[in-house]
Amino acid sequence: MPFIKERLKTRRINMGLTLQEIADKIGVEKPTVQRYESGKIKKIDTVTIELLAKAVACSPAYLMGWTNSPLKFSEAHHSTDDETLLSDFHKLNNRGKQAALGAVKGFTFVPEYAESESEEVG
Repeated sequence: MPFIKERLKTRRINMGLTLQEIADKIGVEKPTVQRYESGKIKKIDTVTIELLAKAVACSPAYLMGWTNSPLKFSEAHHSTDDETLLSDFHKLNNRGKQAALGAVKGFTFVPEYAESESEEVG
């Protein structure tokens, strides 16, 4: 599984996530994630591949090297702004994440910032 190690590490770093954060998300110890990224663990079960993909916001097919697009087909409409926002969000501590979520939620109630239903359909 040569693609997994490079793609997992690249996605993790681009999202600003630590090895520990990935480990916490998938329920393993930090050294295990380190071994996935180094390629020392050669056989990774499908459930773990799915968990890793979810943790780094990509499709399992991308981690496996079956596609060059990190996004699932249904997520292809996401923009670079979405990825930047998510990457910056993951750099925050828990208090910062809660503040950011509150701010974004607040913006949705401001007509000047919120998309109307007719804009969302288009």
